[in-house]
Amino acid sequence: MKHITREDLDREYQLMLENGKQLREMAKEFEKMQKEHGSLANNVEDTAEDTFYYNLENTKTLGKIKFDSVVRNVHDFYDKEYDIMMRNGKSLAVVEVKHKVHSKDIDDMLERVIPNFRKGFPQTEGKQVYGAIAGMSFPPNFKQKAEEAGLFVLTQNGKNIKVANSRGFKPKAF
Repeated sequence: MKHITREDLDREYQLMLENGKQLREMAKEFEKMQKEHGSLANNVEDTAEDTFYYNLENTKTLGKIKFDSVVRNVHDFYDKEYDIMMRNGKSLAVVEVKHKVHSKDIDDMLERVIPNFRKGFPQTEGKQVYGAIAGMSFPPNFKQKAEEAGLFVLTQNGKNIKVANSRGFKPKAF
Protein backbone atom coordinates (compact mmCIF):
# COMPACT_ATOMS: atom_id res chain seq x y z
CA MET A 1 0.00 0.00 0.00
CA LYS A 2 1.39 3.34 -1.08
CA HIS A 3 1.56 6.15 1.44
CA ILE A 4 -0.29 9.33 0.31
CA THR A 5 1.74 12.44 0.85
CA ARG A 6 0.67 16.02 1.26
CA GLU A 7 2.10 16.73 -2.23
CA ASP A 8 -0.10 13.96 -3.68
CA LEU A 9 -3.18 15.53 -2.09
CA ASP A 10 -2.19 19.00 -3.30
CA ARG A 11 -1.68 17.65 -6.84
CA GLU A 12 -5.11 15.94 -6.78
CA TYR A 13 -6.73 19.08 -5.41
CA GLN A 14 -5.17 21.21 -8.19
CA LEU A 15 -6.36 18.66 -10.77
CA MET A 16 -9.91 18.85 -9.37
CA LEU A 17 -9.82 22.65 -9.51
CA GLU A 18 -8.62 22.55 -13.13
CA ASN A 19 -11.32 19.99 -14.06
CA GLY A 20 -13.96 22.17 -12.41
CA LYS A 21 -12.77 25.18 -14.37
CA GLN A 22 -12.89 23.22 -17.63
CA LEU A 23 -16.39 21.95 -16.83
CA ARG A 24 -17.61 25.50 -16.16
CA GLU A 25 -16.12 26.68 -19.47
CA MET A 26 -17.73 23.76 -21.29
CA ALA A 27 -21.07 24.56 -19.65
CA LYS A 28 -20.81 28.18 -20.83
CA GLU A 29 -20.04 27.05 -24.38
CA PHE A 30 -22.92 24.58 -24.28
CA GLU A 31 -25.30 27.32 -23.07
CA LYS A 32 -24.08 29.61 -25.85
CA MET A 33 -24.71 26.88 -28.44
CA GLN A 34 -28.20 26.27 -27.05
CA LYS A 35 -29.04 29.96 -27.40
CA GLU A 36 -27.68 30.11 -30.95
CA HIS A 37 -29.50 26.96 -32.08
CA GLY A 38 -32.66 27.96 -30.26
CA SER A 39 -32.61 31.27 -32.07
CA LEU A 40 -32.07 29.51 -35.39
CA ALA A 41 -35.01 27.18 -34.75
CA ASN A 42 -37.20 30.14 -33.78
CA ASN A 43 -36.16 32.02 -36.92
CA VAL A 44 -37.01 29.05 -39.14
CA GLU A 45 -40.40 28.62 -37.46
CA ASP A 46 -41.18 32.35 -37.71
CA THR A 47 -40.34 32.28 -41.42
CA ALA A 48 -42.72 29.37 -41.99
CA GLU A 49 -45.47 31.13 -40.02
CA ASP A 50 -44.95 34.32 -42.07
CA THR A 51 -45.29 32.40 -45.33
CA PHE A 52 -48.58 30.76 -44.42
CA TYR A 53 -50.08 33.69 -42.55
CA TYR A 54 -49.51 36.21 -45.34
CA ASN A 55 -50.85 33.84 -47.95
CA LEU A 56 -53.97 33.01 -45.92
CA GLU A 57 -54.48 36.67 -45.04
CA ASN A 58 -54.33 37.52 -48.72
CA THR A 59 -56.73 34.80 -49.92
CA LYS A 60 -58.87 34.42 -46.76
CA THR A 61 -59.73 30.93 -47.99
CA LEU A 62 -59.06 27.44 -46.82
CA GLY A 63 -59.92 25.05 -49.62
CA LYS A 64 -63.29 26.34 -50.84
CA ILE A 65 -64.26 27.94 -47.52
CA LYS A 66 -64.16 31.74 -47.45
CA PHE A 67 -63.29 33.47 -44.17
CA ASP A 68 -63.78 37.06 -43.03
CA SER A 69 -60.66 37.33 -40.90
CA VAL A 70 -57.29 35.71 -40.42
CA VAL A 71 -55.43 36.29 -37.14
CA ARG A 72 -51.94 35.21 -36.13
CA ASN A 73 -50.61 34.04 -32.74
CA VAL A 74 -54.02 33.95 -31.10
CA HIS A 75 -54.33 33.24 -27.37
CA ASP A 76 -57.34 31.43 -25.99
CA PHE A 77 -59.13 31.73 -22.66
CA TYR A 78 -56.41 29.56 -21.05
CA ASP A 79 -53.59 31.55 -22.70
CA LYS A 80 -52.68 28.74 -25.11
CA GLU A 81 -51.32 30.09 -28.37
CA TYR A 82 -52.43 29.03 -31.83
CA ASP A 83 -50.41 29.90 -34.92
CA ILE A 84 -53.28 31.05 -37.15
CA MET A 85 -57.04 31.31 -36.66
CA MET A 86 -59.56 32.01 -39.41
CA ARG A 87 -63.18 33.10 -38.83
CA ASN A 88 -66.44 33.63 -40.62
CA GLY A 89 -70.04 33.68 -39.37
CA LYS A 90 -70.51 29.90 -39.40
CA SER A 91 -67.06 28.45 -38.81
CA LEU A 92 -63.54 28.80 -37.51
CA ALA A 93 -60.31 27.18 -38.57
CA VAL A 94 -57.15 26.57 -36.59
CA VAL A 95 -53.92 26.29 -38.55
CA GLU A 96 -50.79 24.89 -36.95
CA VAL A 97 -47.56 25.69 -38.79
CA LYS A 98 -44.46 23.50 -38.79
CA HIS A 99 -41.30 23.89 -40.79
CA LYS A 100 -41.32 20.15 -41.52
CA VAL A 101 -44.41 18.14 -40.69
CA HIS A 102 -43.95 14.88 -38.80
CA SER A 103 -46.46 12.16 -37.98
CA LYS A 104 -46.56 13.25 -34.33
CA ASP A 105 -47.60 16.76 -35.45
CA ILE A 106 -50.73 15.33 -37.06
CA ASP A 107 -51.49 13.26 -33.96
CA ASP A 108 -50.97 16.33 -31.77
CA MET A 109 -53.33 18.35 -33.97
CA LEU A 110 -56.09 15.77 -33.51
CA GLU A 111 -55.50 14.87 -29.87
CA ARG A 112 -54.52 18.23 -28.36
CA VAL A 113 -54.77 21.26 -30.62
CA ILE A 114 -58.34 20.99 -31.93
CA PRO A 115 -59.89 19.78 -28.62
CA ASN A 116 -58.06 22.55 -26.69
CA PHE A 117 -59.08 25.10 -29.33
CA ARG A 118 -62.74 24.22 -28.79
CA LYS A 119 -62.34 24.45 -24.99
CA GLY A 120 -60.37 27.68 -25.10
CA PHE A 121 -62.76 29.52 -27.42
CA PRO A 122 -66.32 29.24 -26.11
CA GLN A 123 -67.57 30.97 -29.27
CA THR A 124 -66.84 27.73 -31.19
CA GLU A 125 -69.97 26.15 -29.69
CA GLY A 126 -72.46 25.49 -32.44
CA LYS A 127 -69.93 26.33 -35.14
CA GLN A 128 -67.89 24.17 -37.42
CA VAL A 129 -64.20 24.01 -36.55
CA TYR A 130 -61.75 23.00 -39.25
CA GLY A 131 -58.17 21.97 -38.70
CA ALA A 132 -55.24 22.62 -40.99
CA ILE A 133 -51.61 21.67 -40.69
CA ALA A 134 -49.12 23.69 -42.68
CA GLY A 135 -45.54 22.81 -43.47
CA MET A 136 -42.79 24.12 -45.68
CA SER A 137 -41.87 20.46 -46.06
CA PHE A 138 -44.71 17.95 -46.02
CA PRO A 139 -43.76 14.32 -46.76
CA PRO A 140 -46.37 12.59 -48.99
CA ASN A 141 -47.18 9.80 -46.51
CA PHE A 142 -47.94 12.39 -43.83
CA LYS A 143 -50.09 14.32 -46.31
CA GLN A 144 -52.19 11.20 -46.76
CA LYS A 145 -52.44 10.68 -42.99
CA ALA A 146 -53.58 14.30 -42.47
CA GLU A 147 -56.14 14.06 -45.27
CA GLU A 148 -57.53 10.80 -43.90
CA ALA A 149 -57.92 12.56 -40.53
CA GLY A 150 -59.90 15.36 -42.21
CA LEU A 151 -57.25 18.06 -41.90
CA PHE A 152 -56.49 20.62 -44.57
CA VAL A 153 -52.92 20.22 -45.81
CA LEU A 154 -51.02 23.41 -46.61
CA THR A 155 -47.58 23.54 -48.13
CA GLN A 156 -45.57 26.08 -50.08
CA ASN A 157 -45.28 26.01 -53.83
CA GLY A 158 -42.66 28.67 -54.39
CA LYS A 159 -45.05 31.03 -56.21
CA ASN A 160 -46.59 33.26 -53.58
CA ILE A 161 -44.58 36.19 -52.34
CA LYS A 162 -45.51 39.78 -51.70
CA VAL A 163 -43.63 43.03 -51.91
CA ALA A 164 -43.82 44.45 -48.39
CA ASN A 165 -42.43 47.95 -48.87
CA SER A 166 -44.36 50.87 -47.40
CA ARG A 167 -46.66 52.99 -49.56
CA GLY A 168 -44.60 55.69 -51.22
CA PHE A 169 -41.41 53.59 -51.17
CA LYS A 170 -38.92 54.77 -53.82
CA PRO A 171 -36.65 51.98 -55.05
CA LYS A 172 -33.00 52.69 -55.62
CA ALA A 173 -31.24 51.45 -58.73
CA PHE A 174 -27.81 50.07 -57.92
